[in-house]
Amino acid sequence: MDISDALATIARTGSLPGCEDPAGFLAEAWKAGVERAAVAWAAWSSGNPFPVGPSVELLEFGSGEPSSLDVEQAGEGAAEALLFRLLHSMAAGEQSTLPALVDSILERDAASLPLETLELALQVYGRLGISRDFWPPALKSDSSGRPSVRWLRYLSETHCVSESFDPSGMASLARIYAARALPERDLGPLLSDTLWAVRYEAAARVAPESLGRLLDDEVDCVALRAASRMREAGLDECRNALRRLSAVPGPVGSSAAALLGREDLDLLAPLLSDADGARRLSALQAWMDAGLDVPPEMEQRILADPYWLVPVVYLETTAGRGDSARACDLARSRLATADDRDLRETLASFLGVELPEGSVRPELPEGVFAADVPAGITIRLDIGDLRVTLWPGTAPVTCAAFTWLAASGFYDGIRFHRVIPGFVAQAGCPQGNGYGGPGFLLPNERSTARFTRGVIGMADAGLDTGGSQFFIMLDDHDRLDCRYTAFGEVTGGTADLDEIRIGTRILGIVPDTAEEP
Repeated sequence: MDISDALATIARTGSLPGCEDPAGFLAEAWKAGVERAAVAWAAWSSGNPFPVGPSVELLEFGSGEPSSLDVEQAGEGAAEALLFRLLHSMAAGEQSTLPALVDSILERDAASLPLETLELALQVYGRLGISRDFWPPALKSDSSGRPSVRWLRYLSETHCVSESFDPSGMASLARIYAARALPERDLGPLLSDTLWAVRYEAAARVAPESLGRLLDDEVDCVALRAASRMREAGLDECRNALRRLSAVPGPVGSSAAALLGREDLDLLAPLLSDADGARRLSALQAWMDAGLDVPPEMEQRILADPYWLVPVVYLETTAGRGDSARACDLARSRLATADDRDLRETLASFLGVELPEGSVRPELPEGVFAADVPAGITIRLDIGDLRVTLWPGTAPVTCAAFTWLAASGFYDGIRFHRVIPGFVAQAGCPQGNGYGGPGFLLPNERSTARFTRGVIGMADAGLDTGGSQFFIMLDDHDRLDCRYTAFGEVTGGTADLDEIRIGTRILGIVPDTAEEP
């Protein structure tokens, strides 16, 4: 095993085969000056960070709070290292405030720092919602003199726009952030923007009374956002749109079904028996939210539903309404006959009991380890293709599992269920609601790969809980670095990342057999 593999193994697992003292191994590697950034990262990631000292690697991955002397001795790159340190802390859920040392360095050196470092600083300040006035003009404008994409993102996160501007003709990301940053009075034209994401973001901020024109939008998730906001405001004219959208295949239809009401019984009743489990779940949620009666025969069907979340939601809602004793009785009865693993685990948690030994999640299928991981794949979407370069050297297990699932046809027909413009587009849930997976769990394979636009990561619900759900970065978000598994990058294709929307369908994922012309 070479040094790079050894460091990656320690970073991912905290141990090294054949080595009784991985912390000592890292200390010796550091003294030898071998791949210092990787050594510091491996020590930090495995829970054995080195003390902070006069190097940018230790400023980024060391332990304790760095001092101004540490920063001075580290020299060039210290500000960038401190910013990455903050972003790593955010990824771990630890950092929620800005150290005074970082703020003072940026205020002092903002005029002389590289543009890349300042853009990183905007990520930090924007994420923390901190507005400062020391940013140089070069950071605020692009070559044409218009507000830069990074600056607009910062303004949208800190809500500190003081002047109006015309976003027409700007790049996609710039218009998306403009829809979040501009004063509400200036958002009207953006409701007619050619990019769905701009209309989607503008619809979240204008007065609900202004959204009628979007109820028939050609993009269903835009129409749904308009209808849901109008419903919240008590505007009845959205009802027909919600009824129409509840029949749309995929996550949009399921979300719309959950917003139906007592007056929509003619739709809710048949949706409770829909072939799509997520649609049945949404119909049940709407039924319960409307306070409708659940006769005994219907209750039996709900408790026996093959989609595990349907009985769980029913039991949790019943308990939440004050009938917890009855909900527990029903849960015990259902647990006695349940053979679905997710249902058994959730019911056991609901009841506060432990399952017998042997009720553990299965190991990775043997075929995963035999999978032939290609250098690249093509994700075929209903809006075009994405060419992806895989990173088996960075995440070998994840690449193998993804390739194995793709070859089996697992992803065929699955839709993107979560799209946050300017952040991520996420897919890979068989149910289309974010609660499904392949039936096994993947280890996290964290690395120092940056989560920049186009990078593909594995979604999870905590360390070592990945499966089939993956996300594509729609902008740079380094606060995900060193936390999630990055396993590839979009490098070409005919599909525009910003055109991926909630409901975009995967037609198939195939290995590349030829070089891109």
